[in-house]
Amino acid sequence: ARKMNLIIISDEVYNFIRYKGEPQSMLSFAPERTVVVSSASKEYLMPGARIGYVLSTDEIFTNTWMPNMIRSFSSSPNTLGQNMLIKLLKEEVKDFKNGRSPQIITEIKKELKSRCDLIISILREKGFTLAGRDKDFPSGAISVLVRLPKDIEFDDKAIVEKALELEKFSAIPASVFGAPNCIRFGYAGMTKEAIKNLSKNLQDVLEFFRR
Repeated sequence: ARKMNLIIISDEVYNFIRYKGEPQSMLSFAPERTVVVSSASKEYLMPGARIGYVLSTDEIFTNTWMPNMIRSFSSSPNTLGQNMLIKLLKEEVKDFKNGRSPQIITEIKKELKSRCDLIISILREKGFTLAGRDKDFPSGAISVLVRLPKDIEFDDKAIVEKALELEKFSAIPASVFGAPNCIRFGYAGMTKEAIKNLSKNLQDVLEFFRR
């Protein structure tokens, strides 16, 4: 980027939702030419709040580039979402002043990690295997990517469509992300009870394709 005089726009939406290791930002590698784009809606599990933010160390981006970009939009973040975020940020400031990590993020990660553990154990029990770079265990985020059981001859889209038709579960066929025969399960919005029920619902859908 330095050689070609390029601006790095880094999507770091899930950077703080990590279960192992510390978050790393492109700002630490090339701060003078990096713009970080992220989402408070995902960091604080506020679906529908539609609150995003941009970080940069260079005032050229914050004082010139950002105002021009904002003027190109016809709407702004909703009032409720902004008020929710302000309240959360005030709590974080208190934590930083007291010399500790933000308690809200810590609690969110702890809860997400427990849901992640649970859904992975259920998926493995039904013959699914983890896909992606972290095959032993996801390092973060709010979803898991799994491969279909080997004895299922139908593709991921057929599985997901049948699950919706039978009203068993909702998931995303990962072929749309370039991962054929894989399914992405999001667990951020699922209660632990719903995740436990997923075991039987998965079994019902898989048995349909094994007939």
